[in-house]
Amino acid sequence: MQKPSGVASSHEEDNDSMKDEDEESDEEWELDSDDDSDDHIDEDVLAVEDLAVGMGITRKMPQLVKTVHCAMCNKATSLGCPTYRSINYCSEACQKDDWPAHELLWQNFVDQKPQKHALSVRAIYFPYSGLSPKMVWLPFEEVKREEGNRRDQWPLFESVRGADVEYGNIFIISKSKVLRRKLPHVIKVVRDDEWIGRPMRNESIR
Repeated sequence: MQKPSGVASSHEEDNDSMKDEDEESDEEWELDSDDDSDDHIDEDVLAVEDLAVGMGITRKMPQLVKTVHCAMCNKATSLGCPTYRSINYCSEACQKDDWPAHELLWQNFVDQKPQKHALSVRAIYFPYSGLSPKMVWLPFEEVKREEGNRRDQWPLFESVRGADVEYGNIFIISKSKVLRRKLPHVIKVVRDDEWIGRPMRNESIR
C-alpha cells in the first residue's frame, strides 16, 4: 500500500511502552511510498494490527478507540467515509490524500464476510501471486504458558494460505513515515519463509 492510513484501525495499543529498538526497526522495515529502494519483495506478506511486541499478546483484546480521529492528520473528527463508515477524515483534503490507499481495500472490506473464528482480527494479505492486497480475517489460538496463568494468542497463518507455512520474518511498526507520527496501534508485518526460487516479485505491494 502507498499509505498506511489506518485502513483496519479497529483496536489500539499503547506505543509509549515500545522500546527504542522497535522504533529503529520501524525506520528500517516500514513499507511506504517514500522508499526509493530498488529492492522488491517476492514472498507473501501479512500486515496484522494489534499483535503485541514480544512473546505474545494478552488474553484481553485491546479496547475500541473511543475518540474518533482523522486517519491522516489525527485531528478529532465526526466525519466518516460515506460508503462503509469504518475510517474517518476531518476534511475533504485529507480524504483525497488518503484515496490512493483507501481505494485498494474499500470494496474488499465491504464484501468481507463475518469472521468464522471467535478469536480473530482483520489483517491485510499481500499475496505474491496476486495483483492487489486482500482484507482477511486472521484467527488465533490460545496457548497457556508453562508458568503462571497467562495465555498467549498465536495467529493461525495457515487459515489464510491454506497450508502450513513457516514465517521467518516478523517486523513491528509503531509509527508512520508517511503520516510522520506514532500510530495509536501497533502493526506486525509477517513475511513467509518460502521466497527462495520464486521468479516473481510481489505485485500486490505498490
